[in-house]
Amino acid sequence: MLNKKIVPEAKKPKSYFNVLMSVLIASLFFISVSTIPCLSQTTQGIARYGASFLQISPSARQVAMGDAFTGLADDISLLRYNIGGLGYVTKPMLGISFHNWIDDSQQGAVSLAFPTLYGIFGFDFNYFNEGTVIEFDPFFNRTGAEITSEDVGLTLGYGSYVKLFQRQISFGGALKIVRQNLANQSATGVGLDLGVLLRTKYISYGLTIQNLELTKLQFLNKRDNLPETYRGGIGFHFPVVENVKANADFDVAWLVDQKVRGYLGGEIIISDLIAIRGGYKVHNFEASRWGVGLGLLIPMEWFYNSQTQLDYSYSPLDAFDIATHRFSLVFAFGRSTAAQALAGMSPQDQKEITKLKEQLKKEVDAAEKARLSAEEAERRAKELEDEMNKRF
Repeated sequence: MLNKKIVPEAKKPKSYFNVLMSVLIASLFFISVSTIPCLSQTTQGIARYGASFLQISPSARQVAMGDAFTGLADDISLLRYNIGGLGYVTKPMLGISFHNWIDDSQQGAVSLAFPTLYGIFGFDFNYFNEGTVIEFDPFFNRTGAEITSEDVGLTLGYGSYVKLFQRQISFGGALKIVRQNLANQSATGVGLDLGVLLRTKYISYGLTIQNLELTKLQFLNKRDNLPETYRGGIGFHFPVVENVKANADFDVAWLVDQKVRGYLGGEIIISDLIAIRGGYKVHNFEASRWGVGLGLLIPMEWFYNSQTQLDYSYSPLDAFDIATHRFSLVFAFGRSTAAQALAGMSPQDQKEITKLKEQLKKEVDAAEKARLSAEEAERRAKELEDEMNKRF
């Protein structure tokens, strides 16, 4: 039954649903590109909100693709780009990232996702060290004191999927706890991430709300908002030629009280071994406008049968006349060849395949028992025939 469901799918014409979604996203693209230059809001840049480090990504693959990832959301970094993709995770995943940012500031992150019988759980720890700040007196003379500032973000997420209109739709939500320390003063804020992701054979659609504020950050008498963001994206994943495939994504994002932002990015994957990436931001009010990078895909069967991905990205910060170099490691555990094939299917199809395997095993066992029974019956019939020949 499953073969009849899956195999003809590539031959049938594109569904009205896909056409409708493509038209909607394409319209969103042209509207956003045309309005980005002329939208005039109150603020720009990454310093408008508290916890501004949440707008800086530590993930090398995504930065190399211009931070365009809402519509793809196919690795552990979905915890920062679209929590809605968590429902599609089928194997435990671990991600580690680090980079030096402006001057002596640094950022690192550790992410984990693991499927259970009750859904998929995700965890992300994001650390940002803002470096050392020299203290001055009211007359701008150095006092000799140095102030440190450290920011921490903790995300606890859950994802699953539902079947709607004969399609598997993944959804997810996460509680985000943010804590900032500055000069022996600290502030804690709580936010919420929500998202959905729909994958078809070659196209995926994603929507997410990030940092939906539950409590504000408060330093002394000053209260700051979290960077509440609304993002939508469309992703493409398709073969180019033999042993070469491509992923691409276009995102539109809106930060409350700021301008609309556009993100474009893609990657070419050769022989499931090396990935070449590039991306561009269709606006001019972020610290970095574009990025490029490389990725190496390394099978590591000795390490819990994992598929390991080493990513690097380069992105210039023109305003500071420097560039950042990010490094990330992503481990997808238990991804054998068969598991990789299953990973491209919907969770419902994977369950059906598992059921079919169990049914096939039962039928083989029954056939084996029937064969043994037939052999026994044949043996007894021959003995009876021999006995009859002796008597008559």
